[in-house]
Amino acid sequence: MLLLYQVKDYLDDILVWAIIIATLVPIAIALFKRKRLFIFIVGLLLLLGSVPVAIMSELSMSGCCGAPSTGREGLGYVIGVLVALAGIAIMVLSKKLAKK
Repeated sequence: MLLLYQVKDYLDDILVWAIIIATLVPIAIALFKRKRLFIFIVGLLLLLGSVPVAIMSELSMSGCCGAPSTGREGLGYVIGVLVALAGIAIMVLSKKLAKK
C-alpha cells in the first residue's frame, strides 16, 4: 500500500513531463525537417499556448486573492499577446521558413 502512495505522488510530475515532451516533439521535428506542416503546427501551438501564458504570467506578476499590487497589472496579457503574434507570424511565414 505504501508503494501506491509513493507512485501517486509522482503521477502529477509524470503528467507535467508528458505535456512538456508532447509540446517539444513537434517543435523538434519542425526544426530538423523544416516542413511547412510542422512549422505551421508550431505556430498553432504558440497561438493556442498564448492564453495560458498570458493568464499564468499575469497571476505571477500581479498576484491574486488580495495580494498587494505590484504596479504591473496587464503586463502578463501583453506577454500573451506577443506570444500569440509570434504564433500568427510563424503560421503566415511557414511557406518561407520551410526548406525547399
